[in-house]
Amino acid sequence: MASSGSAEVERDLTRDIRLEVSSSNRSSCQVCKEKIEKDSIRVAHPSRSSNVSIMKYVHPSCYLSSCVHFENSKCKSKCRLSKHEIGKHELRLTMALTSCEGKLKDQVFFHPPHASTLVRQLLDAAGGTEHTFDQLCVSLPQDAKAWARDALSGVDLTGRRAPTVEPEVKPRAPKKKRAAEDDEAESAAKKPRAKKAKASSEYFVEDGDPFCDGDQNDGDAELVD
Repeated sequence: MASSGSAEVERDLTRDIRLEVSSSNRSSCQVCKEKIEKDSIRVAHPSRSSNVSIMKYVHPSCYLSSCVHFENSKCKSKCRLSKHEIGKHELRLTMALTSCEGKLKDQVFFHPPHASTLVRQLLDAAGGTEHTFDQLCVSLPQDAKAWARDALSGVDLTGRRAPTVEPEVKPRAPKKKRAAEDDEAESAAKKPRAKKAKASSEYFVEDGDPFCDGDQNDGDAELVD
């Protein structure tokens, strides 16, 4: 009876990307949606559906065209085959399916040298001259292209480190406090100034004021009977 550890390894191996002979013509390619003929070579890619592990199938040529690409890791990841860590910003080979929304799903990551056997099997199964090592590396910068091609073709890379791309340094955003002060100053500049009240130069007196020039009896006026 196999131990629990060996059983775990066996189950893990069934989740690997692999090439196999189609046992029927009931499966359809996940890329072109055409039927995969019986006894033809297909790529089995691990996926999940309703929380159940399944395999989805793709024509080898469709798989190379749409599911295999190089990218610089945005965060630390792990090589599917070697289980070694792939450093942040390090060049890695990603094999993934595409969702209906055009986003990558069911991604599997590789150190390019460890994926060389699988890639060569894919190229042999696809046949023709459309798919080559150079085609797989065409999107890479020139300094990384030679390394990636050698990695996939099985060249010894001893002493040659995987290319990395450092992220662009974004300029620091202004502090919120300074921005608020600038907005306040701008608002104050646009606000119209209040007019000062003009002091009155006239002097008003109330009725009955001894200095008032209103109608009053003049003491020198003639009395009339």
